[in-house]
Amino acid sequence: MNNNEQTLARLKALIGRACQVDAASISRKSRLLGFAIDSLRVIEIMLSAEEEFEIQFPRENLDHIHTIGELADHIDELISKRNAGNVTVIPGATSESRTPVRTG
Repeated sequence: MNNNEQTLARLKALIGRACQVDAASISRKSRLLGFAIDSLRVIEIMLSAEEEFEIQFPRENLDHIHTIGELADHIDELISKRNAGNVTVIPGATSESRTPVRTG
């Protein structure tokens, strides 16, 4: 299983728990606003994903994300940037207080 497949599996499990649906029913092409959830629940899922993956989504860049696959790809991009040392997330910070710190 490659990194994107692992990210997708973790994301599907997170969404399954949040929406009370079987994770197996979620695919890369599933829409974020699917599963009878509203935009507020999507925000809650995004905050949970930030904690799960220890990342922070730049709010201005999320308008283009419509599917679970697109979200998994975006998470992998943020993880790659974090691992490359471009952005460090302060461990233990909550989503509300987490501040990315530019390095290098």
